[in-house]
Amino acid sequence: IITKSLYIRGAKYGQDARTRSKISGESILDGSTIPGAPYDAIKIANGVNGVCIDGFEIAYYNGSGLNGDGNGISSYCMGGNTLGANNVIIQNNYIHDIAYNGIMIGSQNYVGASMVMQSGYTIQFNKISGYTYAGIELTNTVSSQVLENELDAPTSLFNDPGDAGVGIEIAARSRARAANVTAITVSDNSLIGAFPPTSRAGINILSRAYQSTSNATLNGINVDGNTVSGATNVRAAVLAVSEARSSGPATVTELYVINNLLSGDYKGMSIRDFLNGGTTATHSNVYVNGNSISNSVTEGFYVEPSTAAAGIYLNDNILTGNTTFAAKNDGSGTLDATCNWYGS
Repeated sequence: IITKSLYIRGAKYGQDARTRSKISGESILDGSTIPGAPYDAIKIANGVNGVCIDGFEIAYYNGSGLNGDGNGISSYCMGGNTLGANNVIIQNNYIHDIAYNGIMIGSQNYVGASMVMQSGYTIQFNKISGYTYAGIELTNTVSSQVLENELDAPTSLFNDPGDAGVGIEIAARSRARAANVTAITVSDNSLIGAFPPTSRAGINILSRAYQSTSNATLNGINVDGNTVSGATNVRAAVLAVSEARSSGPATVTELYVINNLLSGDYKGMSIRDFLNGGTTATHSNVYVNGNSISNSVTEGFYVEPSTAAAGIYLNDNILTGNTTFAAKNDGSGTLDATCNWYGS
């Protein structure tokens, strides 16, 4: 557990985990040598400010089968915690064969608990595989970046049907207090592989309001220059969902999905306003521009049923070789889908 400001360096610090030799010379955190209870390899304590974790191999950490443990690197606030960890760099790490998440950052607030928003994370140049929920998860985290990581699709899933099986997840989850997630960039990452059946998404953009007192907002999320390839068992390579489970609202606004390469996935991108027992799930100002979306098993771009097409701008994309439709609107209203190229 890291309890103070610290730069912790492995033998391969400063060396990009995506390209360096992994045959020898690694500083290895090996969970298979730890008997008994489940562990996270590295946990950042609540309230810590200023940490860099650089250049490790992290593998074989067990989980209990409950949400939240068995991670490679984590900083997570639950219950009555009032302080998160801020200004953290996680870079050049090779993380594999982990029971839950490769990297798990975030918080959840239950009834009576204070809301905690962690901030200032940079997650870059990591190689991640063998997770069962998400490779990288940022929940209730603001002003952060996920840059130039390489993720292989998982080969098995955590028992959380409909949610598990995600490469990169950016989420606002609100229970007793408002969760306003702002200023997140997901850029130049690579996600390769089919994923197990029933997986959720290559890149999952989620705003979820659980209770009547909830208010979940994603605002100013940039998904730029990523590659998602061969993800045939996910709902979509990029999935954006506002989900309300009670009368508290959920919304996604100012979402920019630009210059991504989505190839050979089940769907390229899908958008949904999901009233899962709730009353208000919305989106606005969703810009899908300059992407190459090709050879999808079904649609290249999809507006799901009970979702308003207003406020979605599908422009200046290359949409070729998608099996059923290049773009399909099963929602309400008119989709702005001008100036796209559909092939010769």
